[in-house]
Amino acid sequence: MKIKDVERAVGITSANIRFYEKEGLIAPRRNNDNNYREYTKEDVERLQQIKFLRVLGVSVQDLRLLFQGEYELDEIIQKRQEEMEKEAEHLHELQEVCNTILRTGVDLDHLNFSILDEKSAGIRDRLEQVLYEDAAEVEITKQEYYRYIWKWLAAALLLDAVLCYLFSGVMEKILLMGSAEVHLGPSMTYLARDFWIVPVLILLAVFTALSTIWTAKMWALYMNFILAALELPLFVFTLKWIVDKDLSGIRFKSAGLFAAAALFVVIFGLCLDRFEKMDRNCGYGALGALVYSGGIGLLYYFNVKDWVYWSVLLLAFLMYISVTTVMGSRDRISYTKFAGIVTAINTVNFVAVMIAAYGNTKSWRRDGKVFR
Repeated sequence: MKIKDVERAVGITSANIRFYEKEGLIAPRRNNDNNYREYTKEDVERLQQIKFLRVLGVSVQDLRLLFQGEYELDEIIQKRQEEMEKEAEHLHELQEVCNTILRTGVDLDHLNFSILDEKSAGIRDRLEQVLYEDAAEVEITKQEYYRYIWKWLAAALLLDAVLCYLFSGVMEKILLMGSAEVHLGPSMTYLARDFWIVPVLILLAVFTALSTIWTAKMWALYMNFILAALELPLFVFTLKWIVDKDLSGIRFKSAGLFAAAALFVVIFGLCLDRFEKMDRNCGYGALGALVYSGGIGLLYYFNVKDWVYWSVLLLAFLMYISVTTVMGSRDRISYTKFAGIVTAINTVNFVAVMIAAYGNTKSWRRDGKVFR
């Protein structure tokens, strides 16, 4: 059964169907010949269930728990009933406020917060919810969404370039902690490295990725983004040391790498803003990364001794940035500031990218409020 048939059978749009698939509520098979989705009778029945329970206001996250067998239907319904009782109390308070305005004839010039009972928990909760949603979930255009991502990415990469230039000595000391000469014979002495920094960086990346999944606060997302961005210079230093045990001149080379990457992000972002086809096909970004890296590689050839290493590293990094940005946004149903910062974090944190690819970064809020 094709998606158009399911639309007619269930009475919901294809956008909703794809959204529920992304949320893990249904899992249609793919036709091996044309890669089209093929829906079964069970998928249609599940969508009917989703439609019914969403009318009752059951959150997508609670639906996922229900279908995964972590809760029974009566538990979900009871939870929703308790939520509606609280909502009814809040609505009653707001209704009383509206009645007061109509009864007293308050005009716009005299409308102020003193009319509300600021001590009421319902009023405070409602205010917090409204302010948060206005700041985080307001939909923006696709162009604004991409613009938001590439500006933040460029800023992060420029910050990394500055850090590499100013604090390369500090990073080298951190990296070389635990180094020791190992003697295997009269002429066999080499520097052994206890790479304690590698698991530390990986654990930090995992922590940042998981905290991004489970947080719903914008300030926390900003902190996670900065933390993920600060990991990149140490990863570059560590990789260089693993490859050839040579950190000579890395201050300028690593700073140049991040500065070149920042310039590419700006160019790539402007192209995404201008050419609609680029946000539907990863090939354009990959081709742009290849051409751009080739040009920078020529500059490296005349100025950098180990130009092959830095050219290949830049190419891999830019390929990763372009593909991740497009893949993280291509099938998005709506565009929000919240989704933009999450995509930016995913781009600078490879662990978050892997988790997103696996399909776990679907809904970030534990209370079931879904940001798409």
